[in-house]
Amino acid sequence: MQISGGKKLFCRHCGEKIEDDSRFCRYCGGNVYTGKEKKEQVKDKVPENVSVNGVKVSADDAEEEEVPFMETPVDAYRKVKLTPVMRRKIEDQKKEAAKKEAINNKLRKAIVKNVMARKKEAEINKTGNTHIDMYKRHLKDKK
Repeated sequence: MQISGGKKLFCRHCGEKIEDDSRFCRYCGGNVYTGKEKKEQVKDKVPENVSVNGVKVSADDAEEEEVPFMETPVDAYRKVKLTPVMRRKIEDQKKEAAKKEAINNKLRKAIVKNVMARKKEAEINKTGNTHIDMYKRHLKDKK
């Protein structure tokens, strides 16, 4: 898949290849815009003859001011900048972990219930308090 033909640059936040005219990285969402625009784009945006306070100004007279590049610390992106894809992935992982924990809790309860039932059954068999044990004792007594 070829993106509109500009030269490739690298995102300063994640290192992925991005187009020259990109303002944001499509992988990490980081701001890659430096504030520079091509002169042709600036000329296209400015009308040819403009009157400001009675003085005629043309696009050729306008000087291109370069916006100073402001570096954002990487720590600021680590704390708050999550792409929607990463946010969904983290939410899905949390949901999956919650489902697994719920299943594990149900299994633990079932195992504990089974163990307790076996202990109770063993106690009953040792003491012979079941109806069957009482009947067997009764038959032995008759003999």
